[in-house]
Amino acid sequence: MFFLKKTKYNNYMIKKLFLPLALSLSVAYSASAQDSTMVKFDFASTADSAKVYNATLCQGAKLINYGGANVLALGNDDGYFDFGADFGKVIGSLEAFTIVTDLYIPESTDITKNGNFVWCFANSSSTGYLFLGAKETRYAITKTSYSDESGVSLKTPLPKGKWINLTVVVKKLGTTGKFYANFYIDGSLGGSTSNISWTLSPKEIGNTIMNYLGKSCYNNDAYLKNAMFHDFRLYNYALPVRTLRAVTNMAKQNNVKLNQYADSLAIDEKINNATIELNTKNLMDDIELPTTVGDYAKVVWTTSNANVITADGTITRPVFGRPAATATLTATIISTATKFSEEGLVTKKLNFDVTVLPEFSDAETIAYDLEHLKIGGNINNVYDKLTLPTVGELGSVITWKSADTNWLTNTGRVVKQPDGKKQQVTLTATLMRGKERISHDYTVTIHEREPYSHYLFVYFPSNNNENLYYAISEDGYNYTPLNNGQAFFKAEGNTVMGGLRDPHILRGPDGNFYMAVTDMMCSKGWSSNRGLVLMKSSDLINWTCSKVHFPEKYAGTNFANVTRVWAPETIYDNQAGKYMVYFSLLTNDGTIPYDKDFYCYANDDFTDLVGEPTYLYDRGSATIDMDIVYNESDSLYHGFFKNEGQGGICKVTARTLTAPEGQPLGSQWSKPSPTLQQTNVAVEGAGVFKFINQDKWCLMYDCYTSGYYQFCSSDDLNKFTWEKNTTTSGAFTPRHGTVLPITAEEARKLLEAFPVDGLSAKISAATNHSIKQENLDIKAQEIFIPVEQGTDISAFDPMFVATPGAVVAPEGEQDFTKGEVTYTVSLNGQTKTYKVSVAAEGNPIIPGFHADPEVLLSKKTGRFYVYPTSDGYSGWGGYFFDVFSSPDLVHFTNEGTILNLSAGHDAPWASGNAWAPCIEEKWVDGKWKYFYYFSAHNASLNKKTLGVAVAENPTGLFKASKAPLFTSTSGGQMIDSDVFTDPVSGQSYLYYGNGQLHYRLLNDDMISVDNTEYTITPQGGSLADYAFREGVYVFYRNGLYYFLWSVDDTGSKNYHVAYGTSTSPTGPITVAKEPVILIQDADNEIYGTAHNSIVNIPDTDEWYIVYHRINKKYLSNGPGYHREVCVDKLAFNADGTIKRTIPTRKGIDPIDTTDLINGTTAVKGISTSDSKLAHSIYYSVEGKMLGNSKPTANGIYVRQEIMTDGSSRAMKVMVK
Repeated sequence: MFFLKKTKYNNYMIKKLFLPLALSLSVAYSASAQDSTMVKFDFASTADSAKVYNATLCQGAKLINYGGANVLALGNDDGYFDFGADFGKVIGSLEAFTIVTDLYIPESTDITKNGNFVWCFANSSSTGYLFLGAKETRYAITKTSYSDESGVSLKTPLPKGKWINLTVVVKKLGTTGKFYANFYIDGSLGGSTSNISWTLSPKEIGNTIMNYLGKSCYNNDAYLKNAMFHDFRLYNYALPVRTLRAVTNMAKQNNVKLNQYADSLAIDEKINNATIELNTKNLMDDIELPTTVGDYAKVVWTTSNANVITADGTITRPVFGRPAATATLTATIISTATKFSEEGLVTKKLNFDVTVLPEFSDAETIAYDLEHLKIGGNINNVYDKLTLPTVGELGSVITWKSADTNWLTNTGRVVKQPDGKKQQVTLTATLMRGKERISHDYTVTIHEREPYSHYLFVYFPSNNNENLYYAISEDGYNYTPLNNGQAFFKAEGNTVMGGLRDPHILRGPDGNFYMAVTDMMCSKGWSSNRGLVLMKSSDLINWTCSKVHFPEKYAGTNFANVTRVWAPETIYDNQAGKYMVYFSLLTNDGTIPYDKDFYCYANDDFTDLVGEPTYLYDRGSATIDMDIVYNESDSLYHGFFKNEGQGGICKVTARTLTAPEGQPLGSQWSKPSPTLQQTNVAVEGAGVFKFINQDKWCLMYDCYTSGYYQFCSSDDLNKFTWEKNTTTSGAFTPRHGTVLPITAEEARKLLEAFPVDGLSAKISAATNHSIKQENLDIKAQEIFIPVEQGTDISAFDPMFVATPGAVVAPEGEQDFTKGEVTYTVSLNGQTKTYKVSVAAEGNPIIPGFHADPEVLLSKKTGRFYVYPTSDGYSGWGGYFFDVFSSPDLVHFTNEGTILNLSAGHDAPWASGNAWAPCIEEKWVDGKWKYFYYFSAHNASLNKKTLGVAVAENPTGLFKASKAPLFTSTSGGQMIDSDVFTDPVSGQSYLYYGNGQLHYRLLNDDMISVDNTEYTITPQGGSLADYAFREGVYVFYRNGLYYFLWSVDDTGSKNYHVAYGTSTSPTGPITVAKEPVILIQDADNEIYGTAHNSIVNIPDTDEWYIVYHRINKKYLSNGPGYHREVCVDKLAFNADGTIKRTIPTRKGIDPIDTTDLINGTTAVKGISTSDSKLAHSIYYSVEGKMLGNSKPTANGIYVRQEIMTDGSSRAMKVMVK
């Protein structure tokens, strides 16, 4: 509720808005005053205008001066306006009637509850009343109580957050003796109800004694809190349309002014209360300054000293040894325009004291970077890999060394897992900066190899078959029902209600198996079950069963009054040393008004619950299907549940299963996450399990209205990626179940007890961590296993996964250095033989599907970085960019996502289709900067455009520009950019295009381009040789500019690389006599080799080409978006022409980067010696050499200065 503030602005608004309003009201009302206007309250006082009725202000209601208008304000304390008992005589005289009022309901007022009456005239709640309710815009009348109400509703709530004119006209329906009602909101007919009628009139109720604004006649109903009324009128007849139009039109005009004032008060309060959370102390990096506050204000920033911090948050750190710099940032908060108010009506200033730290010394830098160094993954319990950063937060170069590469590589990859117990390895990080060095040892614990081989899914199949079923899987996604699709455990005789649903299975620390199951038959109703079933087994085959029926067990307590007990599960509580059984409860006595999660501990033999249920968790509305797992990697319990009212699966976390002693029950849990399901269809029954021998989890759930189970994966139980929809049809129709990893022996025994006809002996997977899974090739009688370079194949165990129940021989490590090894698979008398070969393959160099690779050898870190398109998405729908680093161009580490281009994320203009990036490393203002160019879909233009992001490290953090670089081209698409800085002139160019090759000059800031587009498409050619398609790449060697591009479609086997040369970076391009330099090798099943980048090892003529190829498994199933990144050598003939590169699977030998790292500016330091100028060379901005003399014609030129120490630098100069 806003009451008038005496401010200069509000006084102005009073004069501007409400003096005319007061005059217009008097004219309008005097002109329309007729004898039939029975009662009018203008709220100048509590009396009506004729001084006949004197009302009462109750419970904090007030009459206020609302910017010059008289308004009734009900306030926040259940205030209301009591017309008085005498007013009931008016009501008792009515048949047809009209009530007109101006009404304001604040946005904050909850009108969803019962009550919230705008007006109410009653004898009592049981002897007759009529009212208008805000909840559904409902008029009702009765001579008794709610069960006998007649009336009509618009079924929509009244508008909130603005003044409206609300008119209700109750009319007679001809001569039928019936009545109907029309609702008008701001003069517009909200709904005619002539088809809904009733016979009761207020006259039949009689003289009412309870006559209110904002209050119901029911004691427990909600009041219309904080509502305001202006001008209330009651007519004893239905206003004719013409009169009604005149009244409502005048009210609409007046409400514009009321709304202007309401806006002014609301905005004034919002601006006055507005805050900006901003850390401005001890800054070492630029900060992002917000440009808006909520949806009601913009922010304009100014600075007292742009040499310290600019108005866009860019800082300049004092040099090492100088004191910290200070300045003041001022934020001016300016109200934005609304429907009723112009921009800038209210402003407010906030000042922020800024402190910018000086540059650190090299020793301080590496000390800071060591303190803040973060290793990706869990070093205390790693399964497969760690992410080892290569550059510190402040730019220190970081190298890594494993003490035992038989277990853990220098890039953090687990070579193998130990049997029986964990293995510890020392991993040493060395941070370097200038002459400073610091090393730190980390103890890495490798998780022991888990003994499991398959996944067991326990479920019930349908609402018509509520028994328990098993299915088994080799990969966790695809399942085969056991027992030939029949139940392994039936509900009959084992339940109270006749059905078993929602089974949860657990392997206990004692080696036994435990299940908790819902005791329910849905044909008896969704609220028919009253308990659960507890089951126990030592072998997964023979189960004991115990029923827990709450009405009997908890007789005399509220828990006996259960409406339902749903989806019980069990988990071992290590603190208590007991099995906890948890479930959702709802009672029919109001003590548990919606489904909440409770728990009990089971007795020692798991046949009963001990004690009464204890509250566990709820999110404030129905919370069901809770599934709790413990994650060793973060030492947290993760509880997944369904939001029954909000339609999705969310998660909470806790350090302990139960609340700490002395803390409220349920307080152990975090705030709930957003919904986690990767679908928009209805879901329920979340089940979470960890994949075998991986630090990777599966979230599965029943898409119960859509006919499939959906499986998603996650490395951290926070971010989930869709993996597969498993159709539920035929013999496999799972509903709400859970999955348990099992051993090969357990699988064999299950198959004996619950056989499956038609299973054949075969190998389906190999799971050793060194295997390059995307290229594992399992054929009918042959298996080829590609492994990481450096893998010891003289003692290699493929870790085969075979048909459930099958036996694979030989077991364990085998010597593959001498050629093929023969394996046999046996099942039920069947035997199948495989010839297995293993070879180290460098290609692909990055796991998974990626494309369009851009390679960078960083002068800052001495490391290789590859920036690819994220592939594997139908329609090239990848939306993020990752960066991969390597010490040798062979072994790569994913350093994480550097840009998310989905709508509303890192680039405001982008909405997916993150394609074909390129990057330039450049020395700017005494530091390295990284300019990252990319293509993305621009939804506002419905086409692809190019953007840029900037960082100070090759791994980010990257900050994307708020707008694309440009939005039009003369031909083709704006995709596949390449950035090239001419080493001769220093000018940077941005090349791009699909179908045509274009370029633009990059400005010195590298984040904007010249407006002129130039086209230099190489002419001619065919799909067999050099017809330009896309993917340009430019580099310079021995006085020549080489232009490489891709030919044909990216999904074609024939996709290949052609090239030409020029003496200028601006062309023209001369196509080479033998233009094709990289093309498919069908004999070796290598296809679609193109879209490349090039890297040169400094001070050598050693060159490498990084490209993508099509994964051969997908040649007929999305070849254009199942691509993988490879590297091979690039060689030149003596005349400078490029030799054709034969694509290989082996790839290249690792490159020793020790000298590269030691030669980087970050490690050796920046030279400050005064090298003298030897001579200068001048160029045009297009790159044409002009000679050693300064040009005389006016214009912009590039001067290259050659120094006496052999170094060079380039700069733009202007001649006038």
